[in-house]
Order: sequence, then structure tokens, then C-alpha cells
Amino acid sequence: REISLLAGEVSRFGWRAAVGELCAGIAHHLNNPVGAMISTLRTLNLRVAELAPEQRIELEPLIKRARDVAVRIETNVNAVVRTHKAGSIDNQPRPLDLAGELDTALTLLAGRLSGVAVVRAYRGPIPCVLPQEPLHHVLGHLVDNAVQAMAGAGTLRLEVVVEPTLLRLSVADSGTGIDDEMRSRLFDPILSARPGHAGLGLSTAQRLARLWGGDVVFAGN
Repeated sequence: REISLLAGEVSRFGWRAAVGELCAGIAHHLNNPVGAMISTLRTLNLRVAELAPEQRIELEPLIKRARDVAVRIETNVNAVVRTHKAGSIDNQPRPLDLAGELDTALTLLAGRLSGVAVVRAYRGPIPCVLPQEPLHHVLGHLVDNAVQAMAGAGTLRLEVVVEPTLLRLSVADSGTGIDDEMRSRLFDPILSARPGHAGLGLSTAQRLARLWGGDVVFAGN
């Protein structure tokens, strides 16, 4: 049964490659108009600066709001492109900035973090050498698990401690915690404390982390 479930995970990696190609195409079509919009808003801002003060009061906030929306779209598109590289899955370690990868993971999950206060206890850059695609899987699973543990509302704290021979990332949430019985089997496949869930998130995160010499462990409530 476990082999069958892991085979399903492998199949999803294949689908992820296909999604990557789709995302690359969508991003190409979005980036050009968004870039043009930002450029146009910059020009408008220069023109508005030449107007009388009473006219600027009304127009400047509207331009700023439109520019903020355009920048947000651009940021989200770039985050998706970084995560879903066009073509096949890349499992080769490469120099990365862990802080940037964490920011990308949070951007991709922004829709689920609306009721969550995110504490970023890290500052970049944090150099590391890791396979980017599996890293995004691990970060996504850990953050998603924390958000679900809080039922979508609470405080999520991400902290990175740089040690001489390793990087230690802690993901903490303000949920109710894990009971003693569940702790010893927390990373078992198909085990979930939430009804209707497959129980593969944490086991998959741990398995992927161990492939590159890392690990995912439970540090305590």
C-alpha cells in the first residue's frame, strides 16, 4: 500500500513537469503586459507630478494603487516561474538563497495565509546548495501543514539558524499541538490527524529532505 502511494507521488512529479511548461507559457504572456502597465504608470506618475497640487491629491493614490497591484502580479508570476521550471524536474543541487526560496514559498501560499500572521525570523541572503524543486516541495509541505494545524488562522514563525556545518530551519505554528500518541508516528505514510487527508505531506517532506542529506524532525509542541 505504501509503495502504491509513493508511486502516486512519482506520477505527480511528472504532472508537475507538465504544469511547469504550462506556467512558463502563461508567465510569458502575462509578463509583457504587466511590464507595459508598470512602465505606463511610471510615465503617468511623472505627468501627474507636473499638475497642480489639488489635482495630484486625487490622481496620485489611484496610480499608486494600480502600480502596487501590477507589482504584486509580477511578483506572483515570477514566484510561479521559479518554482515550476519549464521542462523536466531538476533534482541537481545548485547554489540557492534559502531566504529567497522561503519568500517564494510564502508568496505561492499567500492565498491561504490571509488569516495568518507570518513572522520571518531570518535575513537574506542565506547561501545553500540544494536541489530547488525538491526544496520547494519540502517548504510547501511544511508551511501547508502548519497552516492546516491552525485552521487557517494564527501565527506562523519561520526561523533559520546558520550553524558551522548545517542550516537549521524551524517552522512553528500556534495550533493546538500534537498528542503523545501521534508524535511517534508523525512521519508514517498514510497517517493523518485530520480526517479526509492522505497523510503524505510530512512523510514526503522527510523523504525528500533525506535524499539530499537533510532531515525533517518534530522538535516539540
